[in-house]
Amino acid sequence: MSEQSVFVIDDSSFARRVNKKIFEDLGYELLGEGSEHLSAIKGLNELKEAGKSPAVITLDIVMPEVTGDELLPKVISLHPDSIVIMLTSVADTDTVKVCISKGAKGYIVKPVNKEKVVDALEIISVKERLRKRPMAQ
Repeated sequence: MSEQSVFVIDDSSFARRVNKKIFEDLGYELLGEGSEHLSAIKGLNELKEAGKSPAVITLDIVMPEVTGDELLPKVISLHPDSIVIMLTSVADTDTVKVCISKGAKGYIVKPVNKEKVVDALEIISVKERLRKRPMAQ
């Protein structure tokens, strides 16, 4: 897995541009993008075949045909070590809870900005460190 790399999935070309710019400004290498489920799966499959895995995958929830929460299990099955962050324009807590239960590590309410991304990555990092910490006896 490339230590600081990202794959962006969003049906909005504007949102993809914004997300890519934010991650690039944070020092992440863009490994690819998808505008809907078919292009996302194709790109993620190609990365897997090339032996590459993004450190972070951003996944929009509200997309036509196949929603992000429906696509999430396939994304995780292709890249189980990647951190998947759900992006949502609606703070629908039930959908977010479903995504977390399916393996997403966090979520960001749109509009996405650099501060929200940094906050999400820090929260996920702390959660992962706590999860890996041995329990006190």
